[in-house]
Amino acid sequence: MVAAVLAVWLLAACGGTPSGPPEPPGPTAESSAPLAPELVGSWQTQHWLDSTGSRAIVRTYRLTAEGRYDYTPAQCQSSTDCAVQSSEQGLVEAAGGILRLRPQTASADGPRSYPYVVGRDPDVGDLQLHLTLADGETDIFYAA
Repeated sequence: MVAAVLAVWLLAACGGTPSGPPEPPGPTAESSAPLAPELVGSWQTQHWLDSTGSRAIVRTYRLTAEGRYDYTPAQCQSSTDCAVQSSEQGLVEAAGGILRLRPQTASADGPRSYPYVVGRDPDVGDLQLHLTLADGETDIFYAA
């Protein structure tokens, strides 16, 4: 892109004209397409660490209409006593049933893609986001 701009500038400076219409700017690391409304919001899942239900890992994705996301895993001793383990922000895209995450901050997982489905829990009707992991397992997040 920089080379194309430089070539157009050099042609203009020398009195020449470019040989075609200017190309539109491509996507940048700071932009993303709008996200489908069904995905926008906070999604949360928890994994209990003991049989008493007193300790859990709670993972939360917050997806925005502008195509950005925040991901926060936390270790919780109760529903009100949680310590955030890390935090990740980046760009999110969804197309063709694939959710793509491109971190813009430090990330333990790096860029990743998941086949996804938004649906309802068959027993209680809660809104769910199903992400299919690389090993074929389904990671289920609930609308928070």
